[in-house]
Amino acid sequence: MTEAILDGAIFGGEESPIKGANFDKASLRGATFIMVSLEQTTFKSAILDGTDFGIIGFDEFDLTGASFQVSNFRLPEHIPLGGGRIIMPDGRAFSG
Repeated sequence: MTEAILDGAIFGGEESPIKGANFDKASLRGATFIMVSLEQTTFKSAILDGTDFGIIGFDEFDLTGASFQVSNFRLPEHIPLGGGRIIMPDGRAFSG
């Protein structure tokens, strides 16, 4: 999915896993992720403006350099210990 144009796309539903996907440099303006578990998924330098993330789980989720203007980004309410790592656009990493 590198450099793909996926503006307005809808991903997920029914607790869908997306594993090992590479959305680096992709355009996902206004896309929606519904009940998605993102595992080993990268969005490096992706355009995520207006994207709605309804994430139920993650493991090694990389957003380095991504654009996030007016996006709705919800992490799971409970992240188990050792439950994963997310790298924010500025390179800061958070772990469960």
